[in-house]
This record gives sequence, structure tokens and C-alpha cells, in this order.
Amino acid sequence: LIAMGALVWLLLVSSLVLCAPCTHGNHDPAPLSVGGKVLFLPLDERFTTRFIFLNMAQMTPFEIVTPPMEFISQWRTPANLTYIDHWLEDNLPGAKALVFSSELFLYGGLITSRCSNDSTASILSRLDVLAGIKARYPSLLIFVSAVVMRIPAYNANFEEPIYWGTYGYDLFEFSYYLDKYYVLGNSSDLAVAESYRAKVPADIVTEFLWRRERNFNVTLAMLGWQRNASSFTHLFITLDDNAQYGLNIKEANALKQYVQQAGLQSYVSIYPGADEVGLTMLARLASTGQRPRSFQVVYRDPKTQDYIPNYEGQPMNLTIYDQITAAGGYIATSNIEDDAGADILFLVNNYDTPVQVEAPDQPSPSTRSSSEFSLFVPFIGPAVANGAVIAFADNRFSNGGDLFLSQWMSEISNPSTFPKSAMIDGLALMTYAGWNTDGNKLGTVISNSIVLSLFGDKAHNQWFQCYRYLEDLQYQALIRQDLQAYIGMVATDNISFLAPSLAFYEEYIYKPLNSDLQAFTKLYGLPYTLESMYYPWNRTFEIGMFISYD
Repeated sequence: LIAMGALVWLLLVSSLVLCAPCTHGNHDPAPLSVGGKVLFLPLDERFTTRFIFLNMAQMTPFEIVTPPMEFISQWRTPANLTYIDHWLEDNLPGAKALVFSSELFLYGGLITSRCSNDSTASILSRLDVLAGIKARYPSLLIFVSAVVMRIPAYNANFEEPIYWGTYGYDLFEFSYYLDKYYVLGNSSDLAVAESYRAKVPADIVTEFLWRRERNFNVTLAMLGWQRNASSFTHLFITLDDNAQYGLNIKEANALKQYVQQAGLQSYVSIYPGADEVGLTMLARLASTGQRPRSFQVVYRDPKTQDYIPNYEGQPMNLTIYDQITAAGGYIATSNIEDDAGADILFLVNNYDTPVQVEAPDQPSPSTRSSSEFSLFVPFIGPAVANGAVIAFADNRFSNGGDLFLSQWMSEISNPSTFPKSAMIDGLALMTYAGWNTDGNKLGTVISNSIVLSLFGDKAHNQWFQCYRYLEDLQYQALIRQDLQAYIGMVATDNISFLAPSLAFYEEYIYKPLNSDLQAFTKLYGLPYTLESMYYPWNRTFEIGMFISYD
């Protein structure tokens, strides 16, 4: 049976991990002097993977060099890898660091990594290019990310192989129950897995398993390369859209076991996330040779900090630890760190419902009370007095921010509504993220907080928070639903294909976004304006925008 074949393959993977020799040596990077040229290859062309990195990098002294948009991936069209190789050769001289996505460099982009039919051998041959780079530039810092290929639980093929539109849910269930059987040993789970496998044509199951095996072997080869040659400064392996069980979880656990056996824990991070990983690599780069930044973590509801969020397979508090560590920080062991307070007060707006609610379904702010955030208040005053960064990890809902939290944040910046002794002074030392999954939110606000703490660029930080306000809160939690409702009731277009009326929909959304930004900048006394917005993949799910910075 195919299901049993998959199980045998995963058992063999585990055996390979257990037998891996431990030959790890000294990987410690040399201290990084402030500034310098950094080469950046994003995960793909989206605003949330490319431009968000470039925007946050404005808070650093680094000179970021990245390929023009026309040469990287464009949705299902892979990047021009011949151009990428030439671009690297032209720009490597004088570079201090290379920050890149293995999906773009090896496969041509994120979607290509999920859909291409390139052989394992052809993908691995791309690693030889990196070997040559490391040999010629031994002092180059190399930060690389890789994604454990996701298994979304729905029938849609916008970002997946075409067959996912018909069989995606069945493949998810097959994967989920097969891994659950492997973990718990309950034969009824194996029977359920087989029942879902039987709904999918055998050739599609074979292709699904083959591509998973290929991508896993490529990531495993990167780990082996790191073990034997100390090739990367740090490797970030993220899990995109996952659950408590699944073949992707099984693969990630096998990779973690390999890392532990090889003694690579300080040089490889494996945790939930994906689109935000460029920011994490930027924060890790910025932290190289610097004093690690400490985090004081405070949960809105401490009793539910170990709940497992939507689209992820591990408790939230574990992901917070993993993400902070990956970005180069650490969690302080006491409320007061070194008698001066932690560098970053990390306020987690965690959820307390049995299942995390989607942002569009959140209760109206008018029905809620500021007492929800009462546990945050005692920590804010001392942190402000110590000059700490005040970070808000908005994990209350998935796929968008908490509108009431945003309202409360504005109140604690206003001396007429909040005690001045505990008041936050505008956005200068405040960071926030609330977009998409918990991993996306956490990686963004953690990285932002570290970069702000290291370099103190308050002006660019305020500018960066305007992006978070517009995208995470106004668009994802509010305006996107209005747009989709309009399309459903009035227009004849598809929310995943806006191209026929793209200019109209850009104007349709620009107006409320611009109005919201004007109100936001007036509240905080900021000079920024919304220049334009666009849809990176011509669908309503994500947007890109450009806010002026004078």
C-alpha cells in the first residue's frame, strides 16, 4: 500500500538520522562590524517576503543589495537562476553577508518548490554553487532559510500543484492520520489514513510523496553539508501551515533529531513560520557580535500560553521561545534582568478560546473591556522608564490583528486616558505585528524589536509600524472582508483573480487605507502618506503598499 510505503520511507529517514555521525566542529562566526554590504535573496516576490525585509533593513546600517523584481520568481514562474548566479558573482566581492532563501536559490521560488518536477540530483547540484562561494569567500556570513513543505487542509491550488484543487483535503487527512498512527500506534488511525488515500488517484499520491521525499532529502543534504563543512552561519528551517500531526511534522522531527545528534543546535533553528523568516535572518545578522537582547515575556492570559494556534503544530509558548532564540535573543529568567530591566518587554495578546478565532470573526470592540489587558499594565511603566522596547505580539486571532488591542494601544499613548507614569511615548519604541499565522506575527515583532533595540532608529521604526497598522489591522482584520463581500454581492470577479479589474480594486482599497493612515498619523503626529497599494498575486489575500518616508 502507498500509505505503508510512506511509513516505511519515514522510518528509514528516522534510521538515517539516528545513524548520522557527529563530526561537528567550531562554527562560531567572527564578530560583525557595524554596517557593510548584505546580499539578499527573498523567498519570492511578494511584499511580505521581499519589501518587508527591505523596509526593516532601513533601521540598520547595512547596505542591502537584492536582485531586481523581474529576475526573481513571479507566482508560478520560477526565478531566472542563471541571472541569479551571475548577480551573485558580480556582487559578492566586498559583501559581508549573504541572506537568502533556499527555495528561491535552489528551486526558483516558494511555489516552484511545491510544484516543480526537477530531480533531487539537479536541485542538489545547485548546492555546488554555494560550495564554490564559501571556498572563495571563507569569511562571508551566510544565513539561509528552508521551508518544510506545507500540507494545507483545503481544496485550492493557487499556491499548490494543480491536483490540490480536487484532492488537497484528502491528502491532508491522509498525511495527518498516517503520522498520528505512527506517533500513537492506534490502528484505527491507519485505517482512516487508508480511507483518505483511497479517494486520491494512485499516481497523484505517488507524486505527492515523491516531491515530499525530494524536498526532505535536499534539506537533509543542507544539514549534512553544515555538519561536515560548517558552511552556513545559521540555517533556519520553518514549518509553513502545519498541524499537530502530518508528514511535514514527521519530517521536521526527523530533522530536529539529526540536528541534536550532530550537535548543531546553536547553528540550526526549526520552528513554525515561513514568510517572515527573512526578518529573523536580518535580526540574527544584526545580533552577530553584539550583546544578545533579552525579552521579558508577559502573557495576557498565562493559563492558555500553551494552546496550539491555528495552522501550527506546537504550543504558542514554545514557538515564542524558538523564534526569540532563532532571531538571536533570549528570554530573561526573572522580571528584572541585570538590575536594569530586559531590553524588550514582550506583551503577548494570546487567545483563550478552545480554538483560535479568525480575525474577521472577532467580537466588536464596543463589546469588550480594557480589563482584558490588565496584566500588561504593571510591566509597562518600569519598561518605559528603563528605555525598553515595548513589543505587542498580537496572537489573539489568526489572519489579522485585534482591533480592540489597537484601540487600547492608542489609549496608553495618550496622557488623558492613561497614567503618565506608565504611558508609552508614541510609536518610537513600540513594535507590533498581527498578520497571518502566529509564526508570521511572532517572527516579525521579535525581529523588529531586536533591530530597534540594537540600532535605535526611532523614525524608521514609526514608519514601519504604519505598515503593520494598515496591513495587519485595517486590511486583514477589516477591509479585506468588505472587499470580498463587495465582490461576492456586486462584481462577477473571483477573489483569487482580480486581474480583469485590477486597477479598479486597487483604487477601491486605496481610499479606505489612505483614510485610515491619515487618522493614524494624525494620532501619533507623523508625516507619512500612502503613495500606492497593489495586489502582489492579483488576489485579495495579500497586499503590498508604499508609504512615503521624508
